[in-house]
Amino acid sequence: MTVNDWRHHAACLDHDPELFFPVGDTGQAHLQAEDAKQICRTCPVIEQCAQWAIDNRMENGVWGGLDETQLRNIRRHRTPVTRRTPARCGTRPGYKRHLREHTPICQPCADANRAYGNQRAQREKTAKAGLEAAA
Repeated sequence: MTVNDWRHHAACLDHDPELFFPVGDTGQAHLQAEDAKQICRTCPVIEQCAQWAIDNRMENGVWGGLDETQLRNIRRHRTPVTRRTPARCGTRPGYKRHLREHTPICQPCADANRAYGNQRAQREKTAKAGLEAAA
């Protein structure tokens, strides 16, 4: 840990680390997690802590005011911007992006989806004809 490391400014430094690692997520463990989150709410580096936990795939404990379930949900729904570019319009993935993002479907994407459906129907027709010929 370097001198300028964000962890040097964390509110949890003066507390028992075990408080931030409850066992389970019901009853006493839930209350313990809530106590840990209360300390996190006063922390000047809460965002850095949460981001660090997400980036480093921390599976246990309360980090940046987020419990294990919240961290898991964020990781599950997170789309890494650096690895993925949005699907281009005029393609089937572009059409699906419009549906996923609830945006109006542009004409090039509608055309691409229609072409995909026509190609799929043609493949199914060819496969069916091949099965009938083999019988």
